[in-house]
Amino acid sequence: MKRCKVLICLLLCIIDSSVAIGYKTRNVVIVVIDGSRYSETFGDSTHRYIPFMWNKLRPLGTIYTKFYNEKMTITCSGHSTVLSGAWQKLSNDGSQRPDKPTVFEYFRKETDAPERECAVILGKDKLSILSYSKYKGYSAPFGAKVFYGNNNKDDIHTWENTKKVLTTQHPRLAIINFGQIDSKAHDKDWRGYIRAIQQVDSIVCLVWDLLQNDSFYKDVTTLFVVNDHGRHTFDFTDHGCKCEGCKHLLFMMIGPDTKAGIIDSSYRQQVDIAPTIGELLGFSTPLADGSSLFSESVKKSSSTSFFNKHPKNNEYPFITSLWPGKSVDIFFELSTSSGVSVSICNLQGKVIKSIPETYMSPGQYKKRLDLNSLSGGNYLVKLETDEFSLSNIIPVY
Repeated sequence: MKRCKVLICLLLCIIDSSVAIGYKTRNVVIVVIDGSRYSETFGDSTHRYIPFMWNKLRPLGTIYTKFYNEKMTITCSGHSTVLSGAWQKLSNDGSQRPDKPTVFEYFRKETDAPERECAVILGKDKLSILSYSKYKGYSAPFGAKVFYGNNNKDDIHTWENTKKVLTTQHPRLAIINFGQIDSKAHDKDWRGYIRAIQQVDSIVCLVWDLLQNDSFYKDVTTLFVVNDHGRHTFDFTDHGCKCEGCKHLLFMMIGPDTKAGIIDSSYRQQVDIAPTIGELLGFSTPLADGSSLFSESVKKSSSTSFFNKHPKNNEYPFITSLWPGKSVDIFFELSTSSGVSVSICNLQGKVIKSIPETYMSPGQYKKRLDLNSLSGGNYLVKLETDEFSLSNIIPVY
């Protein structure tokens, strides 16, 4: 049914089939921040390493605080999943192309767009595999042009390459890989890893400024910022498993069709990016596993619930349900006996309300905190146990 609705929407497009009715976006740029961990980006309540993204860009668009890569948390698979909207299980050496079409192929095949309108800007040379898939009927004839950098471990060189491509080629659909964070982490260089996060934070802001100061892109371009994967929760030097640290991703979108100043805590996945791009630019993504972020059918229908239902396999043992102006219910599960404390903090981390720490046996629990005394705004609900420490952002009206 989802695919039928997308196809019907395409049939309604008039004059320019590459422009979706109701959307102002004509171009899309995807920035992939390779391998930063959520706990050092949006998951850090101080946001000390990403001041530009948090203070300048976040108010301009929407961020998703529960955005996940649920499959292969490695570079080639993560990037390929972003572009195809289908979960990819690829070798990480750049020897395999995606097995489902990329947004480049969908876009070019349905709109007759030339190759010059699609760009893969590197970054890591092995990601040249992103230019097209091996899927029959799509593949190389509908691929993107690859622009290699001078140093795939230096994001400044990638930024210089990006500036050149965007200002001289003006692609309508582009992906950019910034790989220095991942490289520094694999080198076991914590300071270098943090400096690389700070550097790419400023570069992402420069990308947005470039788009807004170029007449080709200004006010008609949507910027996506996402990770391909995170890093191990307790070991920043590697990644590749299904722990929270590896799966939980930074994700932000800014553009003429994106609501400004929104912190969305609904559960979404990496495979949802490609269908969202398709909806914005007016092409279908029939082989994608995900759903458009603009699709009303996948958003929360109840105004009293802002969080995802309990995922299977008990992977995320913390859920909140909000009753606006009244209280917040906090559901959690313990696999072993543990001390438990619950608190509500402002976004700077100052505790406003709390439930005293108690010792609890294994099992499922619910705690309720009264919200009547809180003024309107966004707050952090924090759950701390001997097993884990988690938080959710809740809006209070």
